[in-house]
Amino acid sequence: MASLTHHQGHSAFVWTGTPQEARDAAGDLSGWTQTTVSPPGTARYYTADYNAKPMWNPWAAVGLWDIADEAARRVLAPFKRQYDWSFALDQPGLGPPLPPGRALFPFQRAGVAYSLARPHALIGDPMGLGKTVQALAIVNATEAKRVLVICPAAVLLQWRDMIRDWVIPLRPGVTDPVFVISSARHGVHPRARFVLVSYDRMRTGIGRAVAAEQWDVTILDEAHYLRNHSAQRTRAVLGAWDARQADRWPGVAQNSRRIVALTGTPLVGRPRECYTLGRTLDHEALGFMSENAFSERFNPATTEWFTDSSGVLKPRLIERTGRLPELQGRLRCNFLVRREKDKAAPQLPAKMYSVIELGNAETDRIARAERLLDIDPDRLDDIPVEERGHIAALRREMGIAMAPAVVDYVRMVAEGAEDEPVVLFAYHREVIAELTKRLSALRPVVITGSTGLLARRQATQTFATDPRCRLFVGQLQAAGTGIDGLQTRGRRAIFAEASWLPGENEQCVDRLHRVGQMRDVQIDFLVARDSLNGRIISRAVEKLRVIHVALDSRAA
Repeated sequence: MASLTHHQGHSAFVWTGTPQEARDAAGDLSGWTQTTVSPPGTARYYTADYNAKPMWNPWAAVGLWDIADEAARRVLAPFKRQYDWSFALDQPGLGPPLPPGRALFPFQRAGVAYSLARPHALIGDPMGLGKTVQALAIVNATEAKRVLVICPAAVLLQWRDMIRDWVIPLRPGVTDPVFVISSARHGVHPRARFVLVSYDRMRTGIGRAVAAEQWDVTILDEAHYLRNHSAQRTRAVLGAWDARQADRWPGVAQNSRRIVALTGTPLVGRPRECYTLGRTLDHEALGFMSENAFSERFNPATTEWFTDSSGVLKPRLIERTGRLPELQGRLRCNFLVRREKDKAAPQLPAKMYSVIELGNAETDRIARAERLLDIDPDRLDDIPVEERGHIAALRREMGIAMAPAVVDYVRMVAEGAEDEPVVLFAYHREVIAELTKRLSALRPVVITGSTGLLARRQATQTFATDPRCRLFVGQLQAAGTGIDGLQTRGRRAIFAEASWLPGENEQCVDRLHRVGQMRDVQIDFLVARDSLNGRIISRAVEKLRVIHVALDSRAA
């Protein structure tokens, strides 16, 4: 049986097992180095750097706790405690103070306790598990007097309402002032306990004014917005890494005593995307690696040359993922707390997915045109620029062509259960307009990217409370975040057009599958028969698997 030991001389961890066990444990041993000499019939690996020198790396070994000997466990024990805590579903004790009538679920209490035990934290629970209330419970526990919330503009008012519901005022009977920065000319309120600002406004002059203030707690909602350090909003929040640019981009982070980052998608699609935020929260946890060194270790890329259909030699970037168990260990042992939804909230019903093939003569024609482009769903990033316009045009045509079949399907669902309102998602505005017109009898409300904050809230409230309104139509990106309340009435989500990014689809689904949902949630992806869209869904599932391995797949 395989075993894990700790070599005191060079501090590396050593894995020993049979060749077959090594093949079975290939994922856990990603990045380990095999010894050239080992006993007959065995294979031996050790934690090492890129030069094959033995390396102290408990984060790569903590997931192998079950096969560790006593000496290795003594060394790994403090890391194992933090690792397990990051998955915790319960926390002994009373938990943080909350207003009367408010309570946290056990897993939320555990998330708050984990976060309070370190200077900065990332609460990475999937959408619908109440990251907002955990952040506000941290504010209560620390009695923070000056709190900054940076979030997408669409949820500014939602944050204001949640603060009023979940925060204990500093003075009994006196409501804490909450100041929403709606215009740069208003500046930063000098006395408000809570200041709320959008990421977009942080790119303007208001960003420097916000960065100059001292904050007891800074909450970064939808923190994956900050994955690209070259973006102005990221530098305005996290600051410049280059000392020469520090004056121009001082960043809010340097004047924040505690940072609480919230995102259900710490990795949107690839490991390198968590570096920027991780460096701010705990650079030491990442081994003080530079961005290039981090990418080389966990998300290496190489350039491959190929000849296109016209005979022109072109470069193609090939990205790989590696050392995912080590990356998970570094994150979870130091600043990331994240629970899987099915384990963290057993009171939530299940999600049930179906892929429904529909079509007509027009969708068949477009599917044939798609096949002429010879697109590989596993190599979408390699699509030549000159073909992307054709693909976008075909996707739009397919959405319009599918509209009659989608309308028939939605009517069938809505008319099949008189109390069954439908939440419908689509991508293109022309498609949304056509679906809304054809389904007017269901009294639809619509949210697109151009829908204002007040109109979004009104649309959500109408769907949640008006029995005459039996259809909510949302544009994928616009309705995928900042919408809370659909789950009180709806349980049926239908995708007329699915995103090619799995995270965007999951964000939409989690508008229904979240705390407050009392029934099973049914999700239907409507795809044209023999279409590219149908194949893309399989690729999306594979992307979710990579994210699951890096963040959620727990070692025993």
